[in-house]
Amino acid sequence: MTQDKPLHISPEEAHAMCEAGAMLVDVRSQPEVDGDGGLPNSVHIPIHQVPYQREQFEGKTVVMYCLSGIRSANAAQWLRENGVEDAYNAGGIGQLWELLGS
Repeated sequence: MTQDKPLHISPEEAHAMCEAGAMLVDVRSQPEVDGDGGLPNSVHIPIHQVPYQREQFEGKTVVMYCLSGIRSANAAQWLRENGVEDAYNAGGIGQLWELLGS
């Protein structure tokens, strides 16, 4: 049940999930990604596009991040409310870079 799964996960949990094949999604805006780059092996889907891309997430474990963790939390929550049970917020890119940036 989704309610039993935490929405927010640590960078270490995000790393383990990605190592196990989770989909890593960057929900920042295009200018943010253009300016700062993204994490390797991540897919860029701006937050405003998440509802239109929901089918991409079905049946997958999804780990989302943004700059600070607010947009990714909202996106992960929206996915859970719309049938994607294994959606998680990994927080901001700065917290993840050390583990997932190489």
